[in-house]
Formats: sequence, structure tokens, C-alpha cells
Amino acid sequence: MKKAHWIGIGAAAAALVVALCFVFGLRRDAKPSAAQNVPDGRKRPALLSQKGAERSAVKSALFRPSAERVVTNKTGLVTRSRFLTKIGGGDDEIFRDENGKPYPEKDQALMRQARDAIDNDDLESARALAAEAASSTNDELREMAVEALSWFGKDTLVELTQYMADANEDIAEAAKDGWMGGLQEIDDDGEKAGIVETTMKTLRNADVLEDIANELVGIDELAAVQALANIIEDGKNPAAVAAAKEAYNSITDSDWKGVDAAEAWLQKNYVPDDDDDDGK
Repeated sequence: MKKAHWIGIGAAAAALVVALCFVFGLRRDAKPSAAQNVPDGRKRPALLSQKGAERSAVKSALFRPSAERVVTNKTGLVTRSRFLTKIGGGDDEIFRDENGKPYPEKDQALMRQARDAIDNDDLESARALAAEAASSTNDELREMAVEALSWFGKDTLVELTQYMADANEDIAEAAKDGWMGGLQEIDDDGEKAGIVETTMKTLRNADVLEDIANELVGIDELAAVQALANIIEDGKNPAAVAAAKEAYNSITDSDWKGVDAAEAWLQKNYVPDDDDDDGK
């Protein structure tokens, strides 16, 4: 009886050990969660490219013509017909200044080009207009160029960037509004982070940079932190670095203390979305 008794206790103990192993994930075939270390002590692969990640979470955005054109500004959605009336010339097709004086013919031609780019949904014409109009001293022409570019949303983010530094605050603000609206059309967080990174390295206005950096808050954390790390480590634009550090604090609730600290934060906190593209 005693032998049978001890055999029963031993079997019960063995069953308990098996149960505990199952509950606490100690079985050899158990998989670690995305934000934990592997059971044998090995860490997850590096997440930031600065630490040797296999690929960067930040992607280069591909600008393709959109099927439909909408413009988002402070007042909301602007319809095509309403947008066209804002930049159209007079009944005689002559563009004039506030005193009624016609603009020089070169400006006239560019203004018509801006109007026609929207009327004909001509993306390439709007892009071709951008550089030439940006160097003009005619505020109305530059404003029209911004309005034309904004019509094409995400397809003209690069061209709108130069106008975000315009000496005319109203034009710079309009360009920023168009740029922000276009950015919202990008669904891929990696592409969005890439556009934000590239733009921040170009601009110098602290307020604009802060607004742009905040577009990284709320998107995929790895893409956001990677873009911010790239900006900070590049270090060539102090205003962009300051804005990037502020955004990093908003995302991680901690101050920037270097790439190692950023990598450690991601290793501890980052969990990929279930619909992650698996490296595509």
C-alpha cells in the first residue's frame, strides 16, 4: 500500500510539473511574443538599421497619379468646380494685380498653366510649373502654383515642399496645408515615414518642422522611430533634430538618449501589426 501510495504522489507531481510548464510557456516549442526575448536568452533581431536590421522600416514613397483628385484644407473638402473658380482668370482670360494691371506675359502663361493643370487634370504640367513659379516674385503666381499642386495631393508632395519655406507666410501655410492633406492619402506607414524624413531634412522653420514631425505620432512605431533616428543621427539640420527629439518623446514617453536606447525601447515595446507585410 505504501509503495502504491508513493507512486500515486509521484504521478501527481509529474502531472503538476507538466501543467506548470504548459501554463508558463516553458515547453521547447513555445514561441516568444514579439516584444520578449527568446527563452534561451537570445534577443530579437535588430529593429533599427543603425543597429544592423536586415531592412529599414522607412520606405521611399512612390508617387503615382491618383484616380480622383481632392484637396483637403482648413475648411474641409474642396470640390473641383469650386477649386477652379479660385484660380481662374477674368472673363477676358487676363490675370491682373489688385490694381487691375495685367501681369507680365510670362506670368500670364504660368498662371494659365496652373489653371489648366487642374482643368485638364494634368499632373506633369503642374510639376513642370512648380520650379519656375517658385522663383517668381509674383505672390499670386506662387499661390496659384501651390493651389494647382495641392489639387494632386500625394502626387506632388515633393514639389510642395519648396513652397513650405516661401517668404510669404500665407503661401507657406497654404503649401503646408496641401502637403498635410496629401500625406494623409498615403496608407503605408513606411512610405509616410520616408516622406516625413525627407521633408524634415529640407526645411528650417521650427514650427513647420514640429507639425510635420507630429505626423509620425500614431503610425507604426518602428517606422516612426527609424525615421526620427535617421534625422537625429544625420544631425545636419538642428531645427529638424530638435523637432525629431520632441516627437520621439511623444512616442516613447522618454527623452532621446541615443540609438542604443531607442533600439532597447523598441525591443521591449514594439509589437508588429498582425497584417505586417512580412518583409515585402
